[in-house]
Amino acid sequence: MKKFFLILIAVLLPAASAVAENTLHLGAYLPLSFLSVDNSSVNLKGAGASFDFTHVAERGFTWKAGAGAAVITTDDIFTYDNGKCRGVDLNLEFGFGYSFLHDEELTLSLLGTFGLRGQSAIRECDYYDSVLGVKFASTESSYSNALFFIGPEFSLTYRLTRHLGIFGNFGLFFATGSSDLEIKIVGPADTEYNGKNSDENLSSIGLILQPKLGFSLTF
Repeated sequence: MKKFFLILIAVLLPAASAVAENTLHLGAYLPLSFLSVDNSSVNLKGAGASFDFTHVAERGFTWKAGAGAAVITTDDIFTYDNGKCRGVDLNLEFGFGYSFLHDEELTLSLLGTFGLRGQSAIRECDYYDSVLGVKFASTESSYSNALFFIGPEFSLTYRLTRHLGIFGNFGLFFATGSSDLEIKIVGPADTEYNGKNSDENLSSIGLILQPKLGFSLTF
C-alpha cells in the first residue's frame, strides 16, 4: 500500500507543479456508431477530420471544446437493393476533467465529454424491367438523426518540440436522440409505383466509438 501511494504521488506531483497550457489538436477521426433505431440495428462508420482547443490549468483541471466532420457509410438502413447509403457526420463537443500528467513533454487527460451529433445518409436507386431493360421506377431513400452523446474520453499528447507534437484520443459515448427515415418512390403516373412515399420519425439509442490521431500545437 505504501508503494502504491508513492507511485501516485510521483505521478501527481508533476501535474500539480506544471504550468498552465493551451493546446490545439488537429487530426483524423473515425466515428463508429452502433445504434438501435426502433429496435433495428443501424451501424454507421466514417472517416473525417476534427479539431479541439484544450486548456490545462496549473493544478490539472482540464476543459476542451471541439468539432468534427466525417463522411459516413452504412448498408443497414435500406436493404431492398443491398446498396450502401453515404452521407455526413457532424459533431460539436465539450469536455471537463483532469490531466494526471502535464509537463513539457507529455499530457495525459481523462475527460467527461458531451455534445451534439447530426448524421445523414442518402441512397438513390433505379429499377429496370428485366426483359426490356427499361427503367420503370426509382427510389430516393434518406436517413438522418440528431443525437446527444456523453461519456469518458482519454487523451495523450506527446510533444516533439516545445510547441509541436502528436496526440492520440479515444472516446466511448452513450448516445440518444431521434431519427427520420424517408423513402420516395417515383414511377410512371399510371403505375402502382408512383407516389409511394413513407416518412417515419423514430427513437434512437446506442454507443459511439471515436478514436482520433493527429498533430498538436501547444502555446
